[in-house]
Amino acid sequence: MMRFLLTVIALMLAFPALAKDISPKELITYQSTGVVIVDIRRKEEWKDTGIIDGAKTITAFTKTGSLHPNFQEEFTKLVSDSDTSFVLYCRTGRRTGILRDALETSMGFKKAMHLSGGIVGWKKDGNKLVNYTP
Repeated sequence: MMRFLLTVIALMLAFPALAKDISPKELITYQSTGVVIVDIRRKEEWKDTGIIDGAKTITAFTKTGSLHPNFQEEFTKLVSDSDTSFVLYCRTGRRTGILRDALETSMGFKKAMHLSGGIVGWKKDGNKLVNYTP
């Protein structure tokens, strides 16, 4: 399954993703409904900028850009049902757009979304962040 997911991600990198983008304003609305919010950046990024309040943190990609070996296992602990709505975010939205499509294609997640503009767009709109604490 991991090999298949890596193949799908490679294909998504070659062909731009058509992900369900949501704006920071839409994410605020989703927060009030209890949607799962997942920050897929790396630990040093969380420490540097902070995270969106209530977000779960799972590293999806290594520094070299390959899928993190623990991602799938950690992700399915948070989102175990393919009918669960969730929002992914990264720094600018590029990685989460690709990952969102890969999760839909390879694992059947149909209610996946990603934050357009990522944490950069979130901050630009004046939204608050909280400190990351492991």
